[in-house]
Amino acid sequence: LYLLAFAGTQGLSWNRGDALVFLCAIAFGLHVAYTGVFAPRYPALPLASLQMAVVGLLSTAGSLLFERTASWNETAGQLMQPEVWLALLVSIGPTSAFAFWIQTVAQKFTSPSRVAVIFAMEPVFAAVTGVLFGGERLGLAAGMGCLCILGGMLLAELKSAG
Repeated sequence: LYLLAFAGTQGLSWNRGDALVFLCAIAFGLHVAYTGVFAPRYPALPLASLQMAVVGLLSTAGSLLFERTASWNETAGQLMQPEVWLALLVSIGPTSAFAFWIQTVAQKFTSPSRVAVIFAMEPVFAAVTGVLFGGERLGLAAGMGCLCILGGMLLAELKSAG
């Protein structure tokens, strides 16, 4: 992923954002693994609802702790704008909540490693989409990153099937 996203733009140096993305990848891997454990045991809708509630609470706490914002009056004024509520409804409802619910339902019927393999292809699809529709150009390092992700996906799938 590093080769795909960053190589060629800033060399081989890591910054705070890269470390946070790495930690997020670990947390997301744990999420997939634990959803695989609990999805067969519990109904999908309450489990996905609990996941969304925990993410919402932790995101709110993280935002309050780490984000530098304007005064409360300015923030409250911005939150009352209809565009903000529309964006929140779209990003919480049909995108996040529906996706978590479908993932929870589907993980009853497949292994966590197979789900992780599917998710591992997301950056590759994003890169291909950027090339086809966004006019982006992939360099040698980015192409190698795509091949590494694809190779890792195939290796994980073959290992879990064997």
